[in-house]
Amino acid sequence: MGILYKTLNAVRAGAGCAFSLLLAPQYCISCGKESPYLPLCAGCREELKAFLKESIEAKDTRCKRCGRSLISEKKICIECRETDTIAHLDGVFPLYPYVLWKKKLLFLWKIRGVRSLSPFFASLVYSVWKTHYPGIPLVPVPPRPGKIFREGRDQIDELSRCVRGLYGLPVLKVLKRISSQQQKKLNRAERLARTEKRYVLKTGRFLPQSFRNAPPEAAVLLDDIITTGATLEICAELLKKAGVKRVYAITLFSC
Repeated sequence: MGILYKTLNAVRAGAGCAFSLLLAPQYCISCGKESPYLPLCAGCREELKAFLKESIEAKDTRCKRCGRSLISEKKICIECRETDTIAHLDGVFPLYPYVLWKKKLLFLWKIRGVRSLSPFFASLVYSVWKTHYPGIPLVPVPPRPGKIFREGRDQIDELSRCVRGLYGLPVLKVLKRISSQQQKKLNRAERLARTEKRYVLKTGRFLPQSFRNAPPEAAVLLDDIITTGATLEICAELLKKAGVKRVYAITLFSC
């Protein structure tokens, strides 16, 4: 059964990748120019990379807790000053704000399954990791139970495979999600109240041997978007209870 399951996932993954390449948007969602294999043309991809490079090199322009851009001289944004959602995270680095055509970009990758975007996102994650978190293992936020079996992929699982395969980044899959309820169906209060019931640390043979022997000093959570921060916060708390001293996070977007 295990071999059949892995074979089925491999077939689904290969077919999904080929299918998305064939049916990928023919025009850039940002500027409208022809872009046969990605929904972003080469020029717009370079603009995103340039924006990220400036953001990586800039100092004191992001909230020390959630990583969002600051609009005042204070080091903590207004939302983080008014709430205590983030307490266990030691820092978050969102690559881009979730605005304008970037919303469609995430939709195409996450919902429509345009898998050709995964290597591009992996290159962006790597550029942040090598500057801010070199040597620290990535811990992907796990998918809903059965998602990979049903759909053939999970976008964060795929992204973590890309950064490991293309750039050799260390990846530790030590977390497990035990609830299948989708976050988008919950309001802010419900997310905060129910998040702690949705994730656990793996146990026994499902927990990587290296983590069982000696948890790393630090870890970097990997997710697609930060909204309330509730998901990243409970994952950080679980890691710290397991012995990880510092927990950071990289997300593609922030609301």
